Amino acid sequence: ELLKNHKYGHPYGSTIERDLTNDGVLEFIIKIGGGFAIYTCNGGIYESLMSWLGHVYHVIIIDIKDMNKDNLPEIVIGEQTCDGHCLDTYILEWNGQELNNLIEWETLTLSNAEIIDKNYDGVPELVMSGPFPSMGNMYGYIPIRGQKDIYSWNGNTFSLSYQEFSIPEYRFQAVQDADQDVLDGNFDNALLVYKDVIFDDGLK
Repeated sequence: ELLKNHKYGHPYGSTIERDLTNDGVLEFIIKIGGGFAIYTCNGGIYESLMSWLGHVYHVIIIDIKDMNKDNLPEIVIGEQTCDGHCLDTYILEWNGQELNNLIEWETLTLSNAEIIDKNYDGVPELVMSGPFPSMGNMYGYIPIRGQKDIYSWNGNTFSLSYQEFSIPEYRFQAVQDADQDVLDGNFDNALLVYKDVIFDDGLK
């Protein structure tokens, strides 16, 4: 389903031209099969820099942009890897020798990925969103809740900076929110939410 509607704007057979190595020469990213291949110029001849072909699952290019403001574009890659709503996500950047992954945690069990400047500081974040839990073997058995995981640049990698959840429908979900506030040091808000857990008749 991720591929049928060309959700991320790079259908099969398309070619993307970007200078990934910051040497003034364009690389070619070609969408082929269930993935893509990257070709770079070496001594006047184009040769393969890397290829990532999906075998069981498909690989998609989510976006290509300079996310950490170092004048090198990152390639954000997603690979659907489970029967639920999983999207393993990688952020690749040229380190002088190879394309290196900059995200601390690769398997993100959410189905949608966007590159958004959430805090308006000029440095975009990776925002993963979808239902939780999203694993195929759990999806039909637990109340589903909307979730967003925000991965921010910390100077070395993109790491999980915070999470957002949809408004709780069940009492145990409100407990989870209050517990998270405690862990984050937001004690005043945690107290308010714990009171909702006890007294809010709107929670199932």
